[in-house]
Amino acid sequence: VGFMSTNAYFTDGATFVNLDVEKSGFAALAARVDVDFVIYDRNNSVVKMEKVHLMPGQQSATLRASIPSRLELQDGDKTAGDKNDGSKEEGDKKDDNFFWVDMVRASYQKDDSPKPHRVSVYDHQCIEAMARLKDKARVVITEDRARAKVYMQPKGEAQHGAGQLRMQKSEVTHKPSRDKQTNLQVLVQRFNGSDGELKCRFRTEAA
Repeated sequence: VGFMSTNAYFTDGATFVNLDVEKSGFAALAARVDVDFVIYDRNNSVVKMEKVHLMPGQQSATLRASIPSRLELQDGDKTAGDKNDGSKEEGDKKDDNFFWVDMVRASYQKDDSPKPHRVSVYDHQCIEAMARLKDKARVVITEDRARAKVYMQPKGEAQHGAGQLRMQKSEVTHKPSRDKQTNLQVLVQRFNGSDGELKCRFRTEAA
């Protein structure tokens, strides 16, 4: 499991921010995974703990993270501005107002609800088999996607320009054909900005 993006933004005055979390890997779609989070302020003081459930058949979920109430523009803080010569003003503190959200625990949970139609019989059987093992089905937090940094933007400021791109899902399934070439549809998401046109290149590699 891991954050789909490790950077997020919210406007001054908001009370929460949505962070997307996904599970991936062997038989992940068939598993129920509970993930615990800790919200820290910019001084690394614990503010709150949150939890999200990723149910069988659900590859991603949204964590509605509460914004620390004491997070606000401090006296003397300035938003980034350009000088006449195009350089940034010395002492700009646009990114001083932020907080952290950390994944601290992820665990497999037995789920007795009816099997979702998106889960294959094979994946469902694999999860049941792993759950019977001594160490049960193991869930690992992806190290480089375990912490998200959430920035505050002053009211009226556009959301960080052109934004960023990501795959909507890190894993997709596709049934190939031995007789002909088949096409796979992979969805790309744009987030944290929407100004102008945004392009990307991609390549495919053999597994």
